[in-house]
Amino acid sequence: MPPTEDPPAALPIEGHSIGSFLDLLSQLLADERAAEFVILVLTGRYLGRQVSLEALRNRIYNEEDDNVHDALLYQYKVSRDIDSALGIADDICVKNHPISFYVIPKYSGSLKSSVGISHKISVDGIRTQVKLHKIPNSLFAKWGVRNEILIFFPNLYKKGERQSYKVHNDDVALFFENVTRPSLVALMPDMRGANFAPTFAAEMWRSRSETGHLVHSGRILSGEVVSELSGQLRDELAAAIGRGVRLEWAADFFFLHQIRGVKDANAHHPVDAEDAIDRFIEANHLDPGAINDYPDDWYVDVGLELSSATGDDSMAWRADSHTAILRDILQIPEVHAVRMTKIGSSSYAKDPVSHMSEVAGCRITPGVRGRGPLGIVKIQAYHTDKALISDKDGGFLDKLFNVYEDSMAAEVVANARLEVRVPFRMHSRVYDGLEGFNWRRYLVAVPCDDWWTLRLYSLIAYKAVAGSQLSSIPADRTNFSAVTLLMAIVWLTNSLHATPDTGPSSRQLLGAVLPPRPLVGMPEVMMPYRLAGTHPHRDDRVEDEGDDDEDREAANDIVRQPTTRRFPTLYEEEESDDDDEDEGAVAVRTGPSIPFGLVFLREVIWTKNSRIPLFSSAQFSMLKESAFEYFSGMAWGDFVDKIYTGILFQQRSITRTRTNTKQRPVVPEEGEKIPIVFALKNGHKKIPKPEWKGGEIAHGEPEEVEQVSRNEYLSLIYHQLFVDAIALSPSPRGGGGSYTKIAVAHRLKVSVDVFKNQNPGHAFRAAHMRWGTDKDWTIALSHIIPPQGKLKMQSSQNYPQCAYYRMWGHFMSSIRSTTVVKEAREAFVAKFTSEVRWFAWAKAERLWESSGKSYKESTHSPGLQANAPAPWLLIRGGCIWKDDEVWTPTGTELEDSDGSE
Repeated sequence: MPPTEDPPAALPIEGHSIGSFLDLLSQLLADERAAEFVILVLTGRYLGRQVSLEALRNRIYNEEDDNVHDALLYQYKVSRDIDSALGIADDICVKNHPISFYVIPKYSGSLKSSVGISHKISVDGIRTQVKLHKIPNSLFAKWGVRNEILIFFPNLYKKGERQSYKVHNDDVALFFENVTRPSLVALMPDMRGANFAPTFAAEMWRSRSETGHLVHSGRILSGEVVSELSGQLRDELAAAIGRGVRLEWAADFFFLHQIRGVKDANAHHPVDAEDAIDRFIEANHLDPGAINDYPDDWYVDVGLELSSATGDDSMAWRADSHTAILRDILQIPEVHAVRMTKIGSSSYAKDPVSHMSEVAGCRITPGVRGRGPLGIVKIQAYHTDKALISDKDGGFLDKLFNVYEDSMAAEVVANARLEVRVPFRMHSRVYDGLEGFNWRRYLVAVPCDDWWTLRLYSLIAYKAVAGSQLSSIPADRTNFSAVTLLMAIVWLTNSLHATPDTGPSSRQLLGAVLPPRPLVGMPEVMMPYRLAGTHPHRDDRVEDEGDDDEDREAANDIVRQPTTRRFPTLYEEEESDDDDEDEGAVAVRTGPSIPFGLVFLREVIWTKNSRIPLFSSAQFSMLKESAFEYFSGMAWGDFVDKIYTGILFQQRSITRTRTNTKQRPVVPEEGEKIPIVFALKNGHKKIPKPEWKGGEIAHGEPEEVEQVSRNEYLSLIYHQLFVDAIALSPSPRGGGGSYTKIAVAHRLKVSVDVFKNQNPGHAFRAAHMRWGTDKDWTIALSHIIPPQGKLKMQSSQNYPQCAYYRMWGHFMSSIRSTTVVKEAREAFVAKFTSEVRWFAWAKAERLWESSGKSYKESTHSPGLQANAPAPWLLIRGGCIWKDDEVWTPTGTELEDSDGSE
């Protein structure tokens, strides 16, 4: 029976400010105590104590400050701007300015996430408010630098359909060919529109690059054409429907105008708000009449930015201020603000800063009843340093580290930013509503160096974990505890600078890696996501009328069921047959938690006995297959296969589907034993001998993997080479059996004896043969048993299917000494050279060549034409071809040897 999990003894807690915590980490780095540094970053554990990060020591407001003169308090600056606008209209409201029209819409430009706005459309004959991002839409055109026009088709909306925003290509094609193209031909002067592609398919063909990728390009339309385009589209649509074209679904289309991310061009003084909005409309070439006529269909994002007066500190939002922000800005009762800012509320998303639970931004999308007198549809509180890492690319850890390091050197500070989305008719009132706030109540101030160093030190630790695994042996890299830690590093890295992912796979991971805590009474500040059961006498369902996005996860509540044990396992454990396992145990419902102010993991160990950091066995928990595949991008078997074969095979940029079956290692029958034929120096030392399943190296816990001597494992590889060579020998094109005579039933019995025999004809029906020089054999053996570091492409024929080749990779990876690997290879080559009289003429890209090419110093089996396809063999002097012999294993009778598969 696996051991039960006793909760670890609680460590004494030591509170730290952000600065003192970083000082402690800095000292460990200076003393070159790398393992302790990594453990402290990951778990908060150091010298038998548990660090608790108290970020609110950096707050800039206390209750007693209300009686202190403002000049004596922390000084900050406030600036205002207009950041964005969204407008719904039946017409295109860009005035006297060209637009760039897209025949092929870029689907990444579709509106597919909530903007806090609903629009009334007809659903089954009833006028219904529907979230705008649920209505099928696509990018129609762009204008200016960052402005877009999207076209919406409400009649395509289907309630409850996931990804309902998509407009399918068939519909796009029908609309372009029958509505958009005729409209442009009619409106553009001098038949300039006639050279649009005649069909959508033709445009798709024209837009393909040499690599097959779509290249989206826009067609510039003049301001005169734009002013008449929407009316012409409706006329052409009506005409097409009249001709019987099935375009009824396109009726009632409308446009969304989006102006995004222009805050720095529209900063202004509070008293200049009205002039600022007028300048904003004019600068973006919007029709002011359309906006003033329908002010409830146009929304503006009013921005407010808070910065340190000295410029020395980064300003950040306190997580405990979110309720107050909502209450004060929306001007709603506190009870409603509390409800809407509960974790799990569909109105609320928390965005922690650098994994701190007490410092976080947020996004709030109140429902209709929670918008307050200003009609605010969205509030976003965030930090301006996000702009530095908004466009990510490859080489992520190194480049991200450089960004953080350079930002600290340049004394880049983050400002606390607030954006409020309101209907246009309320834009002037929202400015008044934001006046008179004491913003200190909601903020902390973090010195610039500390702001970036906290992230830098985190990345150093993450990179150390990843680097230790990359340089370790496969047995360590496939230890599931270590792999789970690596998955945690992926999650931690991504959430260091972005809103943490709390989807199903991330919840599974967090349940496995965060310290468990009893659910009853767990404060929300400690929850990584919504946990049911924290208040057993209270309904845990979050009751609100927020933006209930169907794309959000259906189940917010993941809890760990009553348990008395948690044992390392790859996937779900089977039920125990031990009926007494839980006898006397007290079931406690637990859930993952963040109890110490920073995201700290369960106990991690990294000692001389553990070459890489991994979770303590007593603290390790299971991770489901689906979660593993989400973070690794592959199934567990493929991951293990990649680790063990990565030393031998380079990935190509474009891989093809493998159609050949991988060879499995020979398993001796009972009583049989493959002889040990090597006597390496220190060959008695053990290495893991992994099990195989379906041609893959199977996972097993380290303590379960069989250990064998280096001599024994190298002997297994030597024996396996000859089995694989016959098993993977070529067959004639078009079928007709195999070139080898050896019966299928005997192929697993193949040994070096087949190749010691000077008659290749006892194993093959036909073959081309080259009298191999020493150089020929040396080159062939460099492919057959490559030296360390000599990689082959994974598309190489035969090699990826050879079990011996993968075993050789495991052997090299399991031994750190290049000298030992070199000695082993030299012994292997010497043994092969002394015994083998003939073998496959191995090339760089394939073990077997079976062409009809002509080579010097070659001969052919009797009856085989020189240019006929057949296997090529390297042979040594003394070999003679005899057709009348067939190899069979010792002690067996000759069976049907037609070689058919």
